[in-house]
Parts: sequence; C-alpha cells; structure tokens
Amino acid sequence: MVSSRTVFLAAISALAFSFPAAGQGGEKIKSCFVYGIASFAGKTPVEVADTYVSWGFNHVVFGGMPYDAEPVNSIIKELKKRGVTCYGETQQFAGWGAFAPPTLATGEPMPQIEWYQGKNPSDPAVFQDALDRFKGAVDRHPDLDGVITDFCRWPIHWEVRDWKEGIDPFIWDTSFDAATLARFEAATGIDIPDSLTTIPAQAAWIHGHVWDQWGQWKCSIINDFAKQASTYLHSTGATKKFGACTVPWKVTDLNGAILKIVGVDYKALSEWVEVFAPMTYYDMMDYTIPWIGDFATYCNQLTGRTTIPIIMAISISKDKYGDVLTPGEFAESVSTAANASGSSGVCLFYYDAMVAENRYAEVVSALSSLDGATAVQETGSALPGATTLRQNAPNPFNASTTISFDIARPGKVTVEVLTLGGQRVATLVSGPLDAGSHSVTWTAPSSGSGVYLCKVTADGSSKTMKMALLK
Repeated sequence: MVSSRTVFLAAISALAFSFPAAGQGGEKIKSCFVYGIASFAGKTPVEVADTYVSWGFNHVVFGGMPYDAEPVNSIIKELKKRGVTCYGETQQFAGWGAFAPPTLATGEPMPQIEWYQGKNPSDPAVFQDALDRFKGAVDRHPDLDGVITDFCRWPIHWEVRDWKEGIDPFIWDTSFDAATLARFEAATGIDIPDSLTTIPAQAAWIHGHVWDQWGQWKCSIINDFAKQASTYLHSTGATKKFGACTVPWKVTDLNGAILKIVGVDYKALSEWVEVFAPMTYYDMMDYTIPWIGDFATYCNQLTGRTTIPIIMAISISKDKYGDVLTPGEFAESVSTAANASGSSGVCLFYYDAMVAENRYAEVVSALSSLDGATAVQETGSALPGATTLRQNAPNPFNASTTISFDIARPGKVTVEVLTLGGQRVATLVSGPLDAGSHSVTWTAPSSGSGVYLCKVTADGSSKTMKMALLK
C-alpha cells in the first residue's frame, strides 16, 4: 500500500520517449503537477496509476526528488505500463537549510517570502548541493524517462501581480556578498573600484557600469549547471530528456531582468534544455488568457525546443485577490496553452488542489477536447467507403452514451470498451454486421468515473477513440 507520508509529485505530460513536434500532429502533451500523495493514500501502485490516468494525463513528473525509492518506483512502473512517460523534478536553488540567504543590493540578507527562500547559485557549496540532488534523483529512480529542473535560476519571487508596474518589492537583484563579487571579478576580469567599501555602493556601481556583464556572468552559472546536469542525465540513458520550468519573461520585460536578474538565457539554455515549461500563471500576473499562447509561441520560436506552458487549474489567487477560476475560463486557458503556435501541450498546476476543488469533470472534459473527434463520414443512402468511428454522444456522459460507426464491408465486427491500460471493460458487439451505419449504446452502471477507450474492429483494421464517463 502507498504510504500516507508526504511525498511530492508533479506532472507534465507526454507520450512514450519523445515529444511530438509542435504543429506536426501527434497526441498533445497533457500534464499536471501533483504535490503530496494524500489523495492516493491507501491505494496500491496499480490503483494510483489507474487513478492518475483516469484524469486524462499521459505524462507524469514526480516533484521534489530525490526521495525514497518506494513506493514511487513501483508507481512509475505501473504508469509506464499504461503508456505514461515518467519524469522527475528537482528543485535547484531554493529552499532552507545550512546555506546563508543571498545578499541584496542594500547589504541585507534576502528574506523568506511566504513559502520561498532563494539560494546563491554561484556559491560552490550551493551549486554542488543542487547538482548532487539532481544526480540523486537520476540514480535512485532509474526508470525515469527524464528530469525537469525547477528554481534553476538566481533568486526572485515573481509570482505576483504588480511586477509589471515596477512596484513589486520581491524582484530584487542578488547576490552582493564579498565572496560572490570576488568570483564575478575573477571570472570576468572586471575590477570593482577599491574605493567602494559598502555593498550598496558596489551594487550601484555594477548596475551603473557593468550590469550587462553582471547578467551575462549570472547566466553563465545557470548554463553551466544545465550543461552538467544534462550531461549526467544523458550518460544514464540516451533517450532521457532534460527540461526546465522557467520564469515567463521576455528579454524586453523589466529592462531585461530575465537576463540580468534571473540569470536565465532561454536561447543559450536551449543547447542543453530539451523541454521548456514556462510558468504562464496569467491570473497571478493579472494578464489575460491570450498571453499564455503568446509566450508559449515566443519561447518555442526563441529556443526551437519542445514547449509545454504551465497554467493554473485551480483558484490559486483566491486567497490573495478573491478570484474564482470558472469552468469556461479554465477550458479556454487549456485550449489556448495547448494550441498555441509552437506549443506541444499543456501542464496543469496542480493535482491535489484540483481534487480538493472537485474539478475532475472540468479537467477530463478540457483534456478530452484536445484529442479531437473522429471525422464523421456523411454516407447518405450510399454505402460508406471506409470503416469509421464517430465520437460518442454525449461526451462526457453520465451512465449512458451512444457510439456510432460505419462499416464498409459486411463481416465480423467487434465493439469493445477498454481502460486506458488496455483492460476490457465491456464487449458491446461481437458478430457479423452488414455494411452501413450502425450505433450501439453503452450503459455503465458499475464503471467508475474516468477516461475509457472505445475500439471498433472490422475488416482487419481497428478504430479507437476516448470517452469520458463522469458520475
């Protein structure tokens, strides 16, 4: 049985060992972050995998790695049996512990902000600790298909609304302690004037004279981490993917803060990062839904890499701003994120909160819509030219739904309902049928809510579609 202790999970979605190229077809990546497995308590790994897949996701990233191998490794094995690609997520330069907080331009230590405490990536001990945790995730969980980094940047707390107005106190440049400044001088050959004896004076000189070089050096630290982590990951498996959750700022935002403060150069990182997951939290930034698609397109065009925008699937701003995420708004944000030019799918944030807010029906419906419906062949009085399967109606449905299909030639036909893992739930038709249009109703009184497959086999070929049962 799965322990009820705190284990962090996160989910981003993809299929098999590779990602579909944006705009070139293939099943959309459909993903979800999951923090803690309290909602899975008491379930076996098989039940956990079935529960996760029933929401309609095809990829999972276990967050906060590394941690004890079991029960996670057993869950990974069950998920992969169901065609789900499994990633780990490691948090690099954030958290609490033995390391001193970064120094602000005022000379004061960066404070803990709500749940967040940043770290100084240029500190050799901090850098090595982050790399060791990344390697630990790779080593302890060998069946992972890849690893996604988070907080792989210099410390800021950006997920607030007022940053674009220039009044947010959380976006501070760091780190201006003596050891960091010495590393900057040694790496760049730049000498900070000896006459500047206070941190505020030294920080002001850097901002006024060599801020571009300061930003380039900060980017080089993050690039070096990505290089080392990616190289290690690929040494354990050539098909494994290296990814990064990233702050959704363009180089023109905030006077180039993504480069000069955050230390993230999207273009340079694309040499190592194969999957970018920009955190497009439009509501927290007081933006509109179309911006999600705009930034996803920007990221993909800039990097040429697989892009999976992360969106809010819960009312994350409710406590701060009183917002409520409506079903219509959620569905629109899913469609915008997944269908943007350059986007390969969508990542939802996050599972446990969606369970608490009872958003299952919304998620299943929104994700099912990304698959599209099988084209309906209008046959009229003529016989159909090919075997086709129409989308069931209604979909999603409660208890009963009608499945319509065309048979091109007379012969034996089977119509089956399967789980996403391939287990047979019901056989609706098994025998000879004439050529023409047919329909059958599936009533599922004992089947649980979830996504099911309908499979029609006729004339030596099969057609399959997904159906969402909601109770």
